Amino acid sequence: FVKGINGSARVGYSGSPYKHYYQSADGSLVLNYRSDKNSTSFTYSPRYNEGFNTFVTSTDMGGGNTAESDTYLNRTTDGHSFKISNDFFANKKNIFGFVVGANLRETNDSTLYSATSKLYRNGNLIEDSYADIKNRFGFNGLSANLNYTRIFKEGHEITLNADYFYYDLGNNSNQLNRYLNNAGEEIKDPFNFRINSSQFINIRSVKADYEQNIKKSGKIEAGLKWAMSTTDNNLLRE
Repeated sequence: FVKGINGSARVGYSGSPYKHYYQSADGSLVLNYRSDKNSTSFTYSPRYNEGFNTFVTSTDMGGGNTAESDTYLNRTTDGHSFKISNDFFANKKNIFGFVVGANLRETNDSTLYSATSKLYRNGNLIEDSYADIKNRFGFNGLSANLNYTRIFKEGHEITLNADYFYYDLGNNSNQLNRYLNNAGEEIKDPFNFRINSSQFINIRSVKADYEQNIKKSGKIEAGLKWAMSTTDNNLLRE
């Protein structure tokens, strides 16, 4: 291959039939490179998964009233993660490095068929409601690190780190409800319930770590750290 480079790759797949054919796939790629001055690594991991959630309930509400519901949700999850890092050995006493990573994931829910909720009174159907549901959940994260190590001599060094983290979290839900009587006639206006929420998080930090050996059995360690985080939330509900 190429001198100084090694790596590995993996791919997986599975499938299962039910009311729908559900499948999943994942994999990974790892690459490493090392020379006299550099040490670099790269990893990438994708994943896709299909599944379902089903809920069937029967509730005795007393007074001859009972409620029955049936919900079947398909779920898909698509995710990707990667990381790249590098250490540069300028000389025996100075090392510079960085690490950059990301995680991207989105999950979607949707009804395979309309979710039903039936209300009975003394065994007679008095209300039949149908709901069409679509949900999306997102999580995106980014991280970055810069670092520097100064080696004065063996057992005596200082390390500086600067870190940044960013998170984007989102949730979108849409549920359309329709209400019918036992003759299939609409008895209420359709109601559409929606939620759109998002959250953005930024985290920044800087730290310094110092250590020094004292003779053969002692060590001095000290550190300083500064950090700041900000959060922005948005919510729309109707």
